[in-house]
Amino acid sequence: MNQSPRPHQLDGHWYVANSSTRVPAQMHIMGSEVVQICDVGAHPLARCKGDELRVSPRLGNTPRQVELPGLGIFETRDHATLDAWLSQWQPSRWRGWVHALESRWRFVLLTVIAVIAIGYLTVEYGLPAGANRIAHALPAETLDRVAHEALVIMDRLQFEPSELPESRQAELLASFTPMLERFPELPLRVLFRKGGEGLGPNAMALPDGTMIFTDEMIELAENDDELLAVLAHEIGHVAHRHSLRSVIQNATLGVAYMLIVGDASATADLMASLPIVMATLSYSRQHEWEADAFAAQVLDDMGIERDAFVTLMSRLGEHGHDDDDTGGRWDQYWSTHPDTRERLRAFHDH
Repeated sequence: MNQSPRPHQLDGHWYVANSSTRVPAQMHIMGSEVVQICDVGAHPLARCKGDELRVSPRLGNTPRQVELPGLGIFETRDHATLDAWLSQWQPSRWRGWVHALESRWRFVLLTVIAVIAIGYLTVEYGLPAGANRIAHALPAETLDRVAHEALVIMDRLQFEPSELPESRQAELLASFTPMLERFPELPLRVLFRKGGEGLGPNAMALPDGTMIFTDEMIELAENDDELLAVLAHEIGHVAHRHSLRSVIQNATLGVAYMLIVGDASATADLMASLPIVMATLSYSRQHEWEADAFAAQVLDDMGIERDAFVTLMSRLGEHGHDDDDTGGRWDQYWSTHPDTRERLRAFHDH
């Protein structure tokens, strides 16, 4: 008497639907169209038609998941046998294409190169372009809030109250007024603060149009034209919304990092720290070129020599290097205003 052939089988583990319970199991072919899941004692656990199975694609040696709709999931590493079964029940010319591609080192190498290139182009060009659009689309209320919080933090952590006499502040504001009035569409204002050892001679712009000059920068300038040149540069940052664009780019990169590492708490920390980012941001090379070009045009229109800016920046460099007690004020200033000699030459010849 002939015995019927023993069914083909796959070894693996069974997960009951809506449960995390994992038990050793086997998948058997029952006849020509039906599969059955059994435990190690050969007790049936589930049964399904072969053409109803939902199978994850093969990727290296990672386990494959075979879903029996409404019943559970069978997990196995026996890829060859599973693929042989599927070729009978669910023929497809695309089956296994992921595994086929990732098994070819040339394709993997090209993929790595493509990912690096796309990442570079995104960060170098796509992200700045997107940040620029977003920054110019945000309402004034958003700019005011971000700038206000940034100023509060800087006043607490970086700045000290200005020690300039009120008469000198009033004199400077009067000198600045003709330039500020050239841009009625921008809500510009100037504040004075003491930079101290941390900032020294410095000037910066916030997205709501607030520009801050440190006492040390005022003292370093030999005349008001030099300060007007710096003011024109900072107005350029406001007009182009550089500070906000930088914050948006940093935030986007932070969210991308969170998505990659899967740390959701990083996003909340980032959003909470945006004012701090604003207070410590560094402008990109492109932002500085844009602000320089803007300032050069403003100075030309107002009949102010471009040398006023170049001279002050050069003196700032000498000041930072000559004074060992400043904690590197030159480096501190240029941490938010990069490109020194090359940039000054370009500004002079723009």
